[in-house]
Amino acid sequence: MDKKKQWIVAVSGGPDSMVLLDTLRTKKYKLVVAHVNYKKRLTSDRDEEIVAEYCETYGIPFETINYSDDSNDNNNFQHNARVFRYAFFKMLVSKYNANGVVVGHHLDDDVETYVMQKSRNMKSAFVGLAQNAVVLGVYVWRPLLSWRKNDILAYASQNSIKYGIDESNFEDTYTRNRVRKNLQQSDAIQWSSLIEELNYERSLNNDKQEKLKETVMALGSTIDTAQILEHQYPEDVLRYWLNAQGVDVHAMSKKHVGAILQGIEKGTYEATFDNLELSVSYGYMNVSPNEEYKIQIDKLEFKAYDKFKISKSGERVEAVCLKDDDFPITVRYALPEDEIMMKYGTKKLNRFFIDRKIPRFQRKKWLVIENSAKHIVFVVGLGCDVHHYANNNNIFVIEL
Repeated sequence: MDKKKQWIVAVSGGPDSMVLLDTLRTKKYKLVVAHVNYKKRLTSDRDEEIVAEYCETYGIPFETINYSDDSNDNNNFQHNARVFRYAFFKMLVSKYNANGVVVGHHLDDDVETYVMQKSRNMKSAFVGLAQNAVVLGVYVWRPLLSWRKNDILAYASQNSIKYGIDESNFEDTYTRNRVRKNLQQSDAIQWSSLIEELNYERSLNNDKQEKLKETVMALGSTIDTAQILEHQYPEDVLRYWLNAQGVDVHAMSKKHVGAILQGIEKGTYEATFDNLELSVSYGYMNVSPNEEYKIQIDKLEFKAYDKFKISKSGERVEAVCLKDDDFPITVRYALPEDEIMMKYGTKKLNRFFIDRKIPRFQRKKWLVIENSAKHIVFVVGLGCDVHHYANNNNIFVIEL
């Protein structure tokens, strides 16, 4: 892994993260230590002091934060705490321009995760834990996945690494603790069998994920909704497709993905992801930048612009007769309230879109010309208004 840039190391003060920190330090990685104090135990401050003391001894930058939760959701502490600490990690990665976050998960954690996935029939892009992954928008590296818990404790003892014990890990409140207790009772044969099963399932899943990636690579930014809905793994394909379009799906929960699928099934759906927008209508779905477009033209020039050109020749529907008092004209995307005066009366653009079954994502990128009086005088695909029509036009607006 890259040693030129810094790594944020998540250190709780327990044996796993303290051994992780020590191994990275001895290998000369550039480190910043991140510690979250949850203030849930009497020993929470002790653990913070252990981490702070180690960092002071070896001159490692130390960043700490006290946990806070404004959601008042006391029934989901584990989830809320995870979201909180990864938001903290993400901030530090940005602050230090770091590679990502290093965490102390080991082989026992990997197996525990697999057993929980299996018992809950959980769908995930990974079986068990991935050595390299993106979690809630943060790049995560897990270098200790080949270590057993006993290996970590032995290293701590041999190298006199001070650490604290989290007493809550021995409580049966959390499912993972109960799974851990059951696994600790496994003998060598049972453990070996479980590792073999995990590796086999992981191999199958990796093959599946590669095929899904190949499927998505063949798709563009605009696709038929059936390509998602009729796939054997619609949730997975949707995630990969959104990611390929630039949407950050790593912080997206399974529930969120399910809600998007429901919207796609209904046939009409829109969602915004930062500066990108997903639009579904008329059996098609598209992801494109959620942007405005407006360009002012002060005088007539026959030339190409970024999205259109003004030419001396073209199709009849592209013709418009512009007068001097129309300038400056504005070429922009259509708005919901836009309308144009035609020979047969006023035509609302929204009605035009519906009649032509124009997908919503195309409507938002539909070019119109507005004159100096703020009247729509030309609409791509519809033509000019009644006041800007002539039998011998020599001005044509052509969409590029």
